[in-house]
Amino acid sequence: MLGLALLACGGCQKAQLGGQTLALVNGEPISRDDVDLELALLPPDQRAGARPRVLQDLIDRKLFAQDARARGAERGVTFVRLERRWHEVLLAQSTSDIIAARTRLAGDSQVEAWLAAHPEYGAKHCFYVIETVKFSAPDPIVDLVTHVRDAAGLSALLAQRNILAARRVEVWDSASLTPEQADLVTKLQAGKLKLSTLGNVRQVVMLSAVQPAPLDRESALALLKANLHQKQQMDALARHRMALRAGARIEWAPQK
Repeated sequence: MLGLALLACGGCQKAQLGGQTLALVNGEPISRDDVDLELALLPPDQRAGARPRVLQDLIDRKLFAQDARARGAERGVTFVRLERRWHEVLLAQSTSDIIAARTRLAGDSQVEAWLAAHPEYGAKHCFYVIETVKFSAPDPIVDLVTHVRDAAGLSALLAQRNILAARRVEVWDSASLTPEQADLVTKLQAGKLKLSTLGNVRQVVMLSAVQPAPLDRESALALLKANLHQKQQMDALARHRMALRAGARIEWAPQK
């Protein structure tokens, strides 16, 4: 079948890196390590029973790769550029992984102190329903919009004037707000609307609802620890990035 031979290895091991050979595709091996790597890249809930499918996908991918190689695709300029790009992406990711693994993470006492100062992770945890409305209207209507206090009022105002609007609803978790989102929520809770204009298009952002979802102490600590550790790792990566920039000699070529 297109030169493919499935091997019943019986525990035979390859002498080189790659582990037990599971299949040969026109003489090129696919190893157990290859399959394990692909499985590790899948979401955890999709891994069960996926090994046969992953092996078949690897076989098909190798067939396509062999076909491309026979057509000389590796010599193309675009291929060379993409190959270089992905090689650098993998190298950069390896550095990121090392920095993240070496980051000293917050201990339990630090996490508990943070929880005490940030009740939005525990007893006051909630979800904010944020509604964004876009419409096209003349300036006099915009003046009226600034007096609207909720989504129902805005809908009524636009309907009275036969103005079509596009709506988008998002749900924000109080425990994972960005600084910009937290600042906006504070303003919206005070009864303010966020009104912006781009040409003749107006955009209004409002807080439609607050849905309380208090967390017990154990759940709150687990959520907070995960968020804190992620932030610490991102901060460590940012510091490393700045250190690399400071130590590098970057010469900007003149632009034509």
